Amino acid sequence: MIKKVRISEKSNGKVIGEFPIDLEIANPTDDDFQQYAWDNAVSQRVADENRKSDYELEIIENTPNE
Repeated sequence: MIKKVRISEKSNGKVIGEFPIDLEIANPTDDDFQQYAWDNAVSQRVADENRKSDYELEIIENTPNE
């Protein structure tokens, strides 16, 4: 399953990215998808890894694998 996760700044609502995440692990949770999206945002340097609580992560789209 692919889920798209939007990450935005809580203070102003500015969207810093939308990350399509495809997890091929058994029974992934929404938290798993959000953590992978967070890791991507940090590795792309669009989010400060030390300020995770300043961001909102939300799943905006579910796409079943075909």
